[in-house]
Amino acid sequence: MANLGGVGLQVDGLKDVQKALRDVDKALPRELRKANLAAAEIVAVEARRLAPHQSGRLKKSIKAQADQRSASVKVGTPSRTPYAGPAIWGWGSKRNPRPQGGWQPRNLFAQRALGNKHKQVSKAYEKAVDQLTKRNL
Repeated sequence: MANLGGVGLQVDGLKDVQKALRDVDKALPRELRKANLAAAEIVAVEARRLAPHQSGRLKKSIKAQADQRSASVKVGTPSRTPYAGPAIWGWGSKRNPRPQGGWQPRNLFAQRALGNKHKQVSKAYEKAVDQLTKRNL
């Protein structure tokens, strides 16, 4: 798991749950993907709220993604929002205090979104996995 800005969320025992679900029914891991997507969407909504707003493209580019093993929030696309990286990580340094386009401070809004919602994400994910296991095991 990548640790970006010191914020992350890891689920212990996820592989065991996946294996147990697969043993019961081959379609059940797809249900786990839906639980991952719902957890990622909680963070994506908060990230949209915290994102800097000039044209609105950066907010529109924030998407929740998930598969059976992980969930993530994607910010920006290279073609439509090439400035997403500098908007998050900043632009310029002590060596180059006046970069082309002007200096921009860091704005770790996506990491703050996970930090703000990590308890809600944990509870929602735990509830979804409990429902899956009770229903099928």
